[in-house]
Amino acid sequence: MESNLTLCPSLRIGSARVLIDPDHVYQYDVVGLPSGQSATIAKMTCSRWMIWRSEDGARGWWVGDYDTAEEALEEIQREFADPETVTH
Repeated sequence: MESNLTLCPSLRIGSARVLIDPDHVYQYDVVGLPSGQSATIAKMTCSRWMIWRSEDGARGWWVGDYDTAEEALEEIQREFADPETVTH
Protein backbone atom coordinates (compact mmCIF):
# COMPACT_ATOMS: atom_id res chain seq x y z
CA MET A 1 0.00 0.00 0.00
CA GLU A 2 1.45 3.35 -1.03
CA SER A 3 1.46 6.11 1.58
CA ASN A 4 0.97 9.78 0.72
CA LEU A 5 1.85 11.30 4.07
CA THR A 6 3.27 14.81 4.24
CA LEU A 7 4.66 17.16 6.87
CA CYS A 8 2.77 20.37 7.63
CA PRO A 9 4.70 22.91 9.77
CA SER A 10 2.80 23.64 12.99
CA LEU A 11 5.34 25.31 15.30
CA ARG A 12 8.12 27.82 14.79
CA ILE A 13 9.90 29.69 17.56
CA GLY A 14 9.07 33.38 17.90
CA SER A 15 6.09 35.61 18.40
CA ALA A 16 3.16 36.61 16.22
CA ARG A 17 5.13 39.62 14.98
CA VAL A 18 8.68 38.33 14.79
CA LEU A 19 9.93 34.81 14.23
CA ILE A 20 13.39 34.09 15.57
CA ASP A 21 14.10 31.92 12.53
CA PRO A 22 11.11 31.70 10.16
CA ASP A 23 12.71 28.87 8.19
CA HIS A 24 13.30 26.67 11.24
CA VAL A 25 10.34 24.45 12.12
CA TYR A 26 10.26 22.70 15.50
CA GLN A 27 7.05 20.73 15.03
CA TYR A 28 5.08 19.21 12.15
CA ASP A 29 1.63 17.68 11.89
CA VAL A 30 1.48 14.59 9.69
CA VAL A 31 -1.15 15.00 6.98
CA GLY A 32 -2.76 12.11 5.12
CA LEU A 33 -3.26 9.61 7.93
CA PRO A 34 -6.40 7.45 7.95
CA SER A 35 -9.49 8.86 9.66
CA GLY A 36 -9.23 8.79 13.45
CA GLN A 37 -5.43 8.78 13.52
CA SER A 38 -3.09 11.69 14.16
CA ALA A 39 0.64 12.15 14.44
CA THR A 40 2.96 14.99 15.33
CA ILE A 41 6.71 15.03 14.78
CA ALA A 42 8.66 17.42 17.00
CA LYS A 43 12.24 18.41 17.72
CA MET A 44 12.97 17.50 21.32
CA THR A 45 16.03 17.75 23.55
CA CYS A 46 19.46 17.44 21.98
CA SER A 47 17.95 18.30 18.57
CA ARG A 48 16.43 14.83 18.19
CA TRP A 49 13.03 14.24 16.60
CA MET A 50 10.24 12.15 18.13
CA ILE A 51 6.74 11.05 17.06
CA TRP A 52 3.48 11.57 19.00
CA ARG A 53 0.73 9.21 17.82
CA SER A 54 -2.90 8.91 18.83
CA GLU A 55 -5.86 6.98 17.51
CA ASP A 56 -9.59 7.72 17.87
CA GLY A 57 -8.86 10.51 20.36
CA ALA A 58 -6.97 8.21 22.74
CA ARG A 59 -3.99 9.83 24.40
CA GLY A 60 -0.69 8.96 22.79
CA TRP A 61 2.95 9.21 23.84
CA TRP A 62 6.28 10.31 22.40
CA VAL A 63 8.29 7.55 20.74
CA GLY A 64 11.37 7.19 18.58
CA ASP A 65 14.68 8.96 18.20
CA TYR A 66 15.38 10.34 14.73
CA ASP A 67 17.98 12.62 13.17
CA THR A 68 15.41 14.50 11.07
CA ALA A 69 11.65 15.02 10.82
CA GLU A 70 11.76 13.37 7.39
CA GLU A 71 13.34 10.25 8.91
CA ALA A 72 10.52 10.10 11.48
CA LEU A 73 7.93 10.49 8.70
CA GLU A 74 9.57 7.62 6.80
CA GLU A 75 9.04 5.43 9.87
CA ILE A 76 5.31 6.18 9.86
CA GLN A 77 5.16 5.57 6.10
CA ARG A 78 6.82 2.16 6.59
CA GLU A 79 4.04 1.23 9.01
CA PHE A 80 1.44 1.81 6.30
CA ALA A 81 3.52 -0.04 3.71
CA ASP A 82 3.65 -3.08 6.03
CA PRO A 83 0.60 -3.26 8.36
CA GLU A 84 2.29 -6.05 10.35
CA THR A 85 4.70 -3.45 11.81
CA VAL A 86 2.08 -1.01 13.15
CA THR A 87 3.06 -0.20 16.73
CA HIS A 88 0.48 2.36 17.87
